[in-house]
Amino acid sequence: MGIDNARVPEETCKFMNIMWPDGKDQFCEVVNSYAKLLGDLNEMVIEMAFESYGAKKHYASLAATNSHVLRFLKFKPQETEVACVRLPAHKDLSFATIVHQIDVAGLEVQLKDGTWIALQPQLSHFLFMACEGMQVWSNDRIKACNHRVNILGNGERYSMGLFTFNNGVIQVPDEMVDDEHPLLYNPFDHPRFIRFFINADMAIKANNPTKAFCELPQIPVIDFSKEELKPATSSSLLSLCNQIQYALENHGCFIARYDQLSAELSKKIFSQTKDMFEVPTEIKMKNTSHVPYRGYHSGPSNPNMPSFEGLGIDNATSLEETQKFMSLMWPAGKDQFCEVVNYYAKLLGDLIEFIYEMVFESYGVRKHYASFAASNSHVLRFLKLKPKDASLTTNIRLQSHKDLSFGTIVHQVDIPGLEVKSKDGTWIAIQPQPSHFVFLASEAMQVWSNDRIKACNHRVIMSGNGERYSLGLFTFNNGVIQVPEELIDDKHPLLYKPFDHPEFIRFFVNGDLATRLNNPIKTFCGV
Repeated sequence: MGIDNARVPEETCKFMNIMWPDGKDQFCEVVNSYAKLLGDLNEMVIEMAFESYGAKKHYASLAATNSHVLRFLKFKPQETEVACVRLPAHKDLSFATIVHQIDVAGLEVQLKDGTWIALQPQLSHFLFMACEGMQVWSNDRIKACNHRVNILGNGERYSMGLFTFNNGVIQVPDEMVDDEHPLLYNPFDHPRFIRFFINADMAIKANNPTKAFCELPQIPVIDFSKEELKPATSSSLLSLCNQIQYALENHGCFIARYDQLSAELSKKIFSQTKDMFEVPTEIKMKNTSHVPYRGYHSGPSNPNMPSFEGLGIDNATSLEETQKFMSLMWPAGKDQFCEVVNYYAKLLGDLIEFIYEMVFESYGVRKHYASFAASNSHVLRFLKLKPKDASLTTNIRLQSHKDLSFGTIVHQVDIPGLEVKSKDGTWIAIQPQPSHFVFLASEAMQVWSNDRIKACNHRVIMSGNGERYSLGLFTFNNGVIQVPEELIDDKHPLLYKPFDHPEFIRFFVNGDLATRLNNPIKTFCGV
């Protein structure tokens, strides 16, 4: 049996009136006082947990939407005196639970190594257990406690428990997310989770229902910080090749962790990016190119979308090209612009070329890499998403699309928003992290790989109305890309004719909307 909001005297009295319509001496006073005692203890423990993780500022909002259910449990006598599991192993669905055994033992908890430990009842002892809601909130730093009741003997056993449920949505605090603890869960609607669990089949209930309900699909994180970005000749790089190939074939993208991107460099490039968008529009429009999408670009084409601006430096790994761009924006020069931007572009250029070489190596076609790399150029683009107009209701700030490049590295800097589409159609949000870039396979890589790698569909979603800055390095091939013979076999028949990359860009720009939306590479060069 249970009393919802048992710390509220009226709720306790309602329960009493159901059980004993004529009343019961001292019931309300005793039970309500007991519920308040457990509630105060429970709230103090949870607040201390928030404090211990440096997330105390989030506690008040969680506590304001919590409710406590006081439950009373009776185990009836059994026919045998042999020890028997009277309540199967389980994890509570609440945020947290306090259990009071009173006098008869039976409660057991499971340790990490699988061992079951019996807890003996003692005067003034309660057991606090983390539950499914806390596991989500803590981003798996705290695991829900698996427990059961195992009673020796045939007597009765009584126990009580205070269960804390949140009446809203629990989100993993930013403080709980870092390189070692990537975000694991979508926002957790606690009442909806209870309904999900009740209606789920037995397999889901038994096999981590929380993950089935709100686990965040994960994009692989590949660490490049330990590797020297040199030609792929070492056998130690085999694992890296395999990781990259797996990520691209299954996700079309991955997160590249690269410590060369220091917090200081990130701050400097962000500052330079903001400054360039402060330049008057008539000057920014001088950033032109004979190739579409490489110079100044503003939008959107859809009037129902918030506006954005983009600037680009062609061949940004060349110091001369960076200087030309600076001279357009600031004829009198700008302190540190060339040093910061060119260093940053070279950093991304080295990383993206290393990734391409690993891709070629992973498919056994490294002999083709040198000729491919010799005709590549990299465009460094800067994107500003402007605050959305109050009349717009959409949170989509950049529509879903696939890049026209061979591959793209995206740097979100500090404001999230980038989402990538998984094979099953799910949109996966990628959180910005220090030293993290996102590598996206693009249309030309799909052609080159003969569809073994699919171009990554992505978009930008923002719930607020602020500005957002991001940067991207786009690789374009200045010649013709052909599917290597090694990537053609019975399972992978040739799907594409030779692919003239510059011509494809022009084809896309001049094509109608239907062509752009309906697999333009197949239309352009499909067999």
